[in-house]
Amino acid sequence: MIKRFFHKIKEKVAGWRAARADRLIRSAEGLEYRARGYIKSFPEQKFHDLDETGIAMLELAGKKRKKARKLWEKARKPAP
Repeated sequence: MIKRFFHKIKEKVAGWRAARADRLIRSAEGLEYRARGYIKSFPEQKFHDLDETGIAMLELAGKKRKKARKLWEKARKPAP
């Protein structure tokens, strides 16, 4: 009975992690979209001298994707 209880808790935690990973991915996609729009709105500035805002958005999106990947790996582990 206790093992079953812990198993259910682990399944719920895996679901929460998967949902968190989905939210992080959506947030990262939004940041990448905003950065692309920012780059397109200032075409005279190429990537080599792009304003720090666009670069910071892309870096933050990369960090969020990395965190989401780690959460997905944790969520995929089967509950014993």
